Amino acid sequence: MKLLITGFVPFGDNKENPSEICLNELKKEYETLLLPVSLEKAPKLLLEKINTYQPTHIISLGLASNRLHISLELIGINYLKFSLPDNDGITIKGKKINAELNDGIITNININNLIDLLGKNDIKTYLSSTAGTYICNLIYFTALNYTRNSLFIHLPTIDNSTIVEDLKAIKLIIENL
Repeated sequence: MKLLITGFVPFGDNKENPSEICLNELKKEYETLLLPVSLEKAPKLLLEKINTYQPTHIISLGLASNRLHISLELIGINYLKFSLPDNDGITIKGKKINAELNDGIITNININNLIDLLGKNDIKTYLSSTAGTYICNLIYFTALNYTRNSLFIHLPTIDNSTIVEDLKAIKLIIENL
């Protein structure tokens, strides 16, 4: 398995992003890419990394500040609608990512097995249907369009989880892909 792991810088009112903190730890063992929260820059950087590294699997990490537990995303949808501007000040009110592609792409990774595994390790995790309609979804849809062996993991804020628990979950997922 040739794995690429991505994460994001902080955005909106969030002063830190647990995906960036986790990525800084994971880069010691894995190929990683820190992405800006940017409609224009993030997908371009991801595609450049995919073209040079050619991963067989992609795990993307992101922050879902309204969630209490880790969530694993099933589908990347071909749609963007921003509830807040990206870090470049851009807001999208609703549009397809790519009019020529399907409306959604489902991961090949067995999320239910991963949720069961994490539960057996006392890590509260749940299945989420989509990665939303913000930059997280844009990256997930882009990754799934490259390989269906992709997974998006939304992490709660540090107030609702710990980096130690997040890293434990991520490493268990990697070991069981």
